[in-house]
Amino acid sequence: MGLARGAVEDCIVYLQEREQFGRPIGDFQYLRFTLAEMAAKVEQARAFYQRVAHKIDAGQPCVREAAMVKLLATEMAVEVTNLGSQLHGGNGYTTERRVEGYWRDARLTTIFEGTSEIQRKIIADRLLPKSSLSRSDPGRAGRCHRPARSC
Repeated sequence: MGLARGAVEDCIVYLQEREQFGRPIGDFQYLRFTLAEMAAKVEQARAFYQRVAHKIDAGQPCVREAAMVKLLATEMAVEVTNLGSQLHGGNGYTTERRVEGYWRDARLTTIFEGTSEIQRKIIADRLLPKSSLSRSDPGRAGRCHRPARSC
């Protein structure tokens, strides 16, 4: 979440500093709305993270919720840092601005310490346990359940 928050903070400064057509680009409604959406996504993920942290501190089981917050927070960070790069225009792709590194690092969070796909599997398995048929015969996994001639 820190990467996304950093992108929001850097965008606030950049939108006030950068001028186009004789005024700060932060005056343009589309850019303002994009910044507002970025900030709202960060706060939403932060609130969910705090709720899960409270459950952990209270000793309550929350494997599903922990996977959900990891999935949502990391995907949000990629989206928000990408938008931050967009708001910086061409400057968002140079190493002179920190926002360039934020996106790269945010993308990495969806890969290490449990990929987004693994988080989705954990969530799905907690929401929808597999049937006893698939648990009793692991060799049937992925096979067609119709007679062989129709597969």
